[in-house]
Amino acid sequence: MEKPGRRFRGKQYCRLLICALLCLCALPLWAQRAEVTLSSPEVYPGETVVLELFIYGVLPAEVSLEMPSPQSVTGKSSRKELRRTVFDSATVYISEWESSVPGSHALGPFLLTVRDGERIILDPVYFTVISPERDREPASVRWFIEGRAETIRQGDEVSLLLAAVFSGEVTDIRCPVTEDSLLEGPFAVDTGPAGYRPLGRWVWTPLGAGTRILPQARVRWRDDGGQEREMYTPELSREVLPSVTRPSGASSVPELDVALASAFSDTGRDSVPDGFLPASTEERDALVRRLAALRSEEYRLLFSSGVRAERLALEAELNVASSFPVPPAAWKHPLFFMTVACAFLCVIAALVMRRRSGRALSHVFLLLTVVLAFFTVSVYIRDRYRQAVIFRSDFTQVPEKDSRVIESFPGGTSVRILRSAGQWFYAETPSGFRGWVPASRALVTGSADQGE
Repeated sequence: MEKPGRRFRGKQYCRLLICALLCLCALPLWAQRAEVTLSSPEVYPGETVVLELFIYGVLPAEVSLEMPSPQSVTGKSSRKELRRTVFDSATVYISEWESSVPGSHALGPFLLTVRDGERIILDPVYFTVISPERDREPASVRWFIEGRAETIRQGDEVSLLLAAVFSGEVTDIRCPVTEDSLLEGPFAVDTGPAGYRPLGRWVWTPLGAGTRILPQARVRWRDDGGQEREMYTPELSREVLPSVTRPSGASSVPELDVALASAFSDTGRDSVPDGFLPASTEERDALVRRLAALRSEEYRLLFSSGVRAERLALEAELNVASSFPVPPAAWKHPLFFMTVACAFLCVIAALVMRRRSGRALSHVFLLLTVVLAFFTVSVYIRDRYRQAVIFRSDFTQVPEKDSRVIESFPGGTSVRILRSAGQWFYAETPSGFRGWVPASRALVTGSADQGE
């Protein structure tokens, strides 16, 4: 009875091994898959359809998209970003399209060029613009977001147009304000989207970040038969991004500088006190270059206390709140050779000196070897990533010029370069913030042959 049980377990192990090999073979196909989604297959004239194209397993800098210009369809916005999931990451092309011509419209086909010239062709997708007079309900009302609706930040003033399809006369409009937001209006408006009657314009200001629901408007109207009716806008939400705060040390507005200088002159001063107004861009860039040179010199010296003091003073002059410490890279090779020498002496003392004093000396060398090895490893770990000093720069979500800016940092900020893609660095600030910055805006202060 024992042998059949072993054979059964052996067959199970073989099946599991075959399944694992098949999964490993399918990984490249999974990593290179792509798909296209539409926010809605049917829209009304003036409504926006959002197209999202997912390319899994590649970074935004490793893929490009080509597609023919669609007819009777207007592109409102487009961007590319990196999305991470639990098991994978994907580069996503997001574009918004709008058409006022009823009928079916095509977007695509899509030609993707991935990595080393590999091409992926995706079939076109279709959406239908429905005629409001023929297919819409007898009466409906909805919000239209005017302007660029793809990026809304905390504190932005968003123009909302209320428009409806009905027959009769409006008697009352109510728009209760939502939580954590402001609402001003209504303001008169003359024209609206095709097929709609404009009812007014409101200015909505979200005060918090995250998913925010737009106000739900209630419209009361009297139809042609004299009967009172009412309708409500459908629930509509938008993702609100945190506001971008002005970083400390950023250059001020020239008009403000002139006004401040005039105010000080009225008080009898010849000029504004030193340090009250920020230096010009050229002067600050020169200080940033000097700071990068000091960090490079401190990186190469064994004893760098004097350079470190000058570097800290310059960082204080540039109003740098915090910075990465410069790793003592010059000690890597001396510490390594001293560790090897102590280990060698420990072995010699243990083999040659058989007396008690030799064993004690061997223990001393062993302790020194452990201590030096600890410091050697710590120095190598601290010098794992390259460091750089940036000029005043915007951090973007993906390594592209037209990508969305997620934060700005003043000149003199020290960063760690985690990886690079073309002419871009993926950097980390001392506060833990990460983003892409152009390589032309960074001065590398570490060794050029360090790994990324």
